Amino acid sequence: MATRFEYLDFINARDRINQKYDVDLKSCILLRAVLQAYSTDQLVTVSDVIMLKHIASPVTLHTGIKELINKKLITTKSDPKDGRIKYLIPTARALKLYRELSDLVIGSAITEEA
Repeated sequence: MATRFEYLDFINARDRINQKYDVDLKSCILLRAVLQAYSTDQLVTVSDVIMLKHIASPVTLHTGIKELINKKLITTKSDPKDGRIKYLIPTARALKLYRELSDLVIGSAITEEA
C-alpha cells in the first residue's frame, strides 16, 4: 500500500548506491552525460563535457573529469587520427553502478505493479 513517501525511499536508496561508489551530485551529473552518450553509441570528448556550462564552469567540469578518472568511473581514449582529442568512456565500474541504479528503478516499478 502506498504511503506517499515511496519516492523518498527510492531517493535514499539511490543516494546509498551513489555513496558506495563515492559519487557526489556534481559527479553524478557529469557521469550521466558520459553514460548518456555511451548508451546511444556516441563518443563524447573532454571538450564536449567542458562546454556543458549549464552544469558548472569549465574549470569545475575539468576537475570533475579528473575525479571520475581517479575514482575509476571513466577513462580516456585518444582519437586514432588526432591524438589531441580525448574521448570519455565509462569503465566497467561505472556500468556496474548504473546497473545497480537500474535494478533499483526496475524493483520500484515491480513493487508499484504488485
